[in-house]
Amino acid sequence: TGVDFEVSGDLAGSNGRPEVAMAANGDFVVTWEVERGGDCGVAYRLYGVDGTAKTDVRMVPNFGDERHPDVAMNDGGSFVIAYTRVLEAPVNDGGTRDNGAVIAQLFDSRGTPAGSEVVVSDRYYLANQDYARTAMADTGEFVVVWAESELNGDSFSYLNNYTIACQAFDASGEPRFDEDIEVSPYNSTFTTRKAWRPDVAINPTTGDFVVTWDEEHLY
Repeated sequence: TGVDFEVSGDLAGSNGRPEVAMAANGDFVVTWEVERGGDCGVAYRLYGVDGTAKTDVRMVPNFGDERHPDVAMNDGGSFVIAYTRVLEAPVNDGGTRDNGAVIAQLFDSRGTPAGSEVVVSDRYYLANQDYARTAMADTGEFVVVWAESELNGDSFSYLNNYTIACQAFDASGEPRFDEDIEVSPYNSTFTTRKAWRPDVAINPTTGDFVVTWDEEHLY
């Protein structure tokens, strides 16, 4: 209803890859990727049911290394943004490499960060992670799913072998499982295996969830 409106306002840079989520009362939040001077960051903005902005444009912390955001909101208006950040990871020869790590940040219904950001999986030391998707239950529990590529031994390169993994969290951001769940495990039978573009949906009452993904492989 009504007319369209510009979400990013006068935010400098190239704005794209938007995602949106809505609460039961019609309030909604938009998140997107901002590219500026070769750096990337994640922005968000909260709106009321009538399309009136409830916040100005805000950035998640540490602009410069974030990309590919997704957002989920529960019926009460609390929400979570999941995205990829480039972090340094050590290699066995004493050097480091830049790996993608999946990060999540919780927000209250006013759009204020609730606690510190969460590094969803410490496997970024072993694999490059990206393309996070998230879903949130009415209790505030949430789940994050992502794609990751396997490290080629101790080198700085990655095998052409991808998998899907996920982790679930309680409303405070504490993980529900001791280890990540490999939804689509690595399989050495295939020379090339690409499981990517995951998505996730959650039962808002029970917290049960389902994960889907694309997959292709060559023998």
